[in-house]
Amino acid sequence: QADFTIISSSNLESEPVVAVRPSPLGGHGLFALRSFAEGEVILKEAPLLKLPGVPWYGLEDELSGMSSSAKVIEDAVVQLDPERQEEFWKFTQAPVYGESKTASGIFWTNMIGVFYDDDEDDESCLSCMFLLTCRLNHSCVPNVKWEYQTDDNEMVTKACRDIAEGEELFVRYKVSSGHQDTLSIRDYLHEWYGFWCTCKHCTAYLDRYNLDGLPGVTR
Repeated sequence: QADFTIISSSNLESEPVVAVRPSPLGGHGLFALRSFAEGEVILKEAPLLKLPGVPWYGLEDELSGMSSSAKVIEDAVVQLDPERQEEFWKFTQAPVYGESKTASGIFWTNMIGVFYDDDEDDESCLSCMFLLTCRLNHSCVPNVKWEYQTDDNEMVTKACRDIAEGEELFVRYKVSSGHQDTLSIRDYLHEWYGFWCTCKHCTAYLDRYNLDGLPGVTR
């Protein structure tokens, strides 16, 4: 299956350096078109959508497409130009948000929360969605990391180890404090993103404790 979009990283190179392609994990992912050294910047990308103070935690309780947050998201998507709207609707939606795609379901499945302070309250939060950065799939052993630069209004993605040409790029969606969090993080990812993590860390943990009977474990 061919790439459906290849876009160069902004302000870095004239030639494309990443591609959106079908991922072995399912859906699509972001792949390196050349090698990258540890610490090298891969992407610098401005948000497709940037919504301040849109509470996600309330939506966790309601899961309602009729919430005030959902209305804000729908209005923002409608204001995108047709080409960007088309790209937005290509993103997947986690089953927890319903079988039929909605603007809010796609947004909550794929957005990245950026906080201005340590309180992590709704008023200090920017909920952002990016055409390329939000194509990054999860791994508990990532090969890239991201950092939002407020002054430049850009999400910067850097290699956290050497990356070979053709590798899929992975970021960590939720930070773990150790092995004891592995099962709870897998449950979290399945509930809110719709997948069971099968990265090297999770596979090694499940093997070590002989947890073949758990949901999402296949041999």
